[in-house]
Amino acid sequence: MFTAQRFTTRPPACIITRLAITLTTLAILPFGAQAQAAGVQEATEGSTVRITAPSLGLKKKKGTVIERTPDHMVVKFRRAIGTLEIPYEDVDALAVSIDQRRPVAKGAAIGLLTGGAFGALLGLADGDDTCKNCLFNLSAQEKATLGGISFAVVGGVIGLIAGAIATQDEWVPGTVSFDPPPITPVVTDNGAGLSVNIRF
Repeated sequence: MFTAQRFTTRPPACIITRLAITLTTLAILPFGAQAQAAGVQEATEGSTVRITAPSLGLKKKKGTVIERTPDHMVVKFRRAIGTLEIPYEDVDALAVSIDQRRPVAKGAAIGLLTGGAFGALLGLADGDDTCKNCLFNLSAQEKATLGGISFAVVGGVIGLIAGAIATQDEWVPGTVSFDPPPITPVVTDNGAGLSVNIRF
């Protein structure tokens, strides 16, 4: 005797959440390992830096190091006219960008999770179909499944495109150091002396 069995599936929110977590993990792990391997990075001329200082309103600001001197650095900040001299003693925090990437996987994961959750909630809110003459009657759970999958696909594609357009820096702690200037003996007509050669 054949007995019909009712097959159940995992809730769409559970499946979408696991997929989003997997994508986010794959996106973060390689970059985190790269930052850990880089350690502290020297802020040289041309480096992209993120500075926190009282003169900047204690806000993290991103810019490019144009010049370094023994007591300050000249930085060109984004959306700023001209450059700004930042004394080293005024810097509360300094980070250096070691790489840039396009957060494609992260964008896809966020879009997938957001779209899936929205679609699932929309399906549940619509409730069960009660039409007797309709060809298909769907329960709230079935609508949540279909809505979650459909909106997850759309959200994932939108997030993928947004992640491909945007760029994201990988920051590591920064430092600025200078070698002591070489001192060489010099013999002149007035006697012996010392010469200090300073290079920046």
